[in-house]
Amino acid sequence: MTEVEALINLLHDEDPQIAVIAMEKLLTNPSIDDHLKDLQESNDPKVRSRIHQMESILTRQKNLDEFIARIKDNKIELWEDLITLNKIIDRDLTTNSVTSLFEEICENLESQEMSTLEIATFMRDQNFSVPSDDILDPGLFLLHEVIASELGNPLLLCLITKQIALRNDKKLNIVLHKGRHCLIDDKGSFIDPHNSWAITTLKPNTKVYPCSNRDILLTIISQLYLSALIEGQLRIISFLSQVMSALSNMSVDEFPYPIGKQI
Repeated sequence: MTEVEALINLLHDEDPQIAVIAMEKLLTNPSIDDHLKDLQESNDPKVRSRIHQMESILTRQKNLDEFIARIKDNKIELWEDLITLNKIIDRDLTTNSVTSLFEEICENLESQEMSTLEIATFMRDQNFSVPSDDILDPGLFLLHEVIASELGNPLLLCLITKQIALRNDKKLNIVLHKGRHCLIDDKGSFIDPHNSWAITTLKPNTKVYPCSNRDILLTIISQLYLSALIEGQLRIISFLSQVMSALSNMSVDEFPYPIGKQI
């Protein structure tokens, strides 16, 4: 009997801890996919359940690997990547859940050609706002939670506003101004979500820092990483470490222990 066959036999064990150990070892085997296909229709309901768990884990890992590979190649698709981040942290969430919620907001748009002022007014009328306290709540950086609660970090509010503007073929750019994320249009009109969606015209000497998709994604991930550290969410810390290392062109080994190597 091979090691794989012995581990598969342990999937029948009544002790769930033994089964979990077997599953962990099987998941590291390169040929496990072939074995899983043969066991999907097992007569033992415990085995079928454990096989489905393993398949779910492998699918998530495959999606993660593809996600990280694309980021390393600088093929960032910001809106879709934000949904992916949300789904990783909330495993019950689906892409359709986020999309449907966003579409509900867009149904309230009255015009197909909105000005910058009208877009800012729309966001204020929809009650989107920044929390009064500077809190490190992961929900303020997760797309679905921000849309659902109408409360978010200025960066997430900028991203949602930018996506709504695109529906009207209007381009808004996200910039960093005095430490806050804001929006600016091609005429220099400046939207500040933190200041009740106030609009001003930037003076020629005003300094703003244009934010690339990589900058934005790394900022959001960094905030989620800090939140996960505070709450001790090791699964999320592990995932975000891999993504941050890809964005920063560094090795996960360089991260603090226990993610990186112990010094």
